[in-house]
Amino acid sequence: MGSPMNITLSLVDWSKPEWWSAVAAVLTFAAAAIYTIFTLVQVRETRKLRRAQTEPCVIVYLEHMSDAPSCLELVVENVGFGVATNIKFTANKPIPHTAYGIEKAQPQEPMKAGPFVSGIPALAPGKSRRHMWGQFSGIKSVTSPDPLVITASFSDLSGRSMTPTSNTIELESFENMVYTTGFAEKIAKHLETISKKIS
Repeated sequence: MGSPMNITLSLVDWSKPEWWSAVAAVLTFAAAAIYTIFTLVQVRETRKLRRAQTEPCVIVYLEHMSDAPSCLELVVENVGFGVATNIKFTANKPIPHTAYGIEKAQPQEPMKAGPFVSGIPALAPGKSRRHMWGQFSGIKSVTSPDPLVITASFSDLSGRSMTPTSNTIELESFENMVYTTGFAEKIAKHLETISKKIS
């Protein structure tokens, strides 16, 4: 007596076209289902990519001032592709208004005005706000030992809330940097030289 599998197979007359039609229908359905799933995944990824290409992204970082390289600016910049709106800032500790000093800055009052306090209504892609903050040693003395972390929350042009960015204000890479003379300083020196020659 044959096994159950052999009995089942023997009951199927594979020479009949109905069976092949049924098999073809099943394979067609499976292929259509796979194609549908693949299409849905592609559509979702395309939407994500398109949305990413129009979303704002607001970050905060330190940068040397172009006209006074020994000084550092606290910069807010929209590095995304869309307009950022309703930009607000929070920090893990009070942000000092200024922090100037070659060795150590005097205790400073926290910021009471400006974008880090009142926020920014809108910021176009590639645009920034710059706060002349201080010098390396001065900033380090008023922000150490724990690093300053500024969180930026914002929305896109339609008012949809974006994922906030957490920005650690990093200082170490600015230590012992060689400062080049700024453009304004070069002009001042040239004017001083001309003035001496005239007089």
